[in-house]
Amino acid sequence: MLYKDRVFSMKVRGFTLLDTLIVVAVIGILAALALPGYQFYVSQSKLDGVRLALLELQSEQEKHRLSSKTYATASELPLPQTNVYAFSVENVSMDSYRLVAKHKDAGVPCAIMSVDESFNRSPQGCWE
Repeated sequence: MLYKDRVFSMKVRGFTLLDTLIVVAVIGILAALALPGYQFYVSQSKLDGVRLALLELQSEQEKHRLSSKTYATASELPLPQTNVYAFSVENVSMDSYRLVAKHKDAGVPCAIMSVDESFNRSPQGCWE
């Protein structure tokens, strides 16, 4: 019987309001520190996708030139479809072209990225 008396005499304690507030505050601070870093990596991954799409288009242009002796126009290339960037082919001639990706919001960094037949990339800072 001694054991039963001891079990029932112990007070059952839970979390206090102060404990809960401290945990919520710590989670808020950690989230505030982590969110900018997360947003940076998300934007970098989107830029990586645009760079990759432009380089794939450049590869398609070179394949087309090998088979037909001219560079392809926009209607002859499989232009990527995205919600953020619009892709186009400009200044197409027998020996030159320019592939362009334009962001739908002109105010963002790297809003217009391009590459040409000589692998000249602009703006240079967006390709590094």
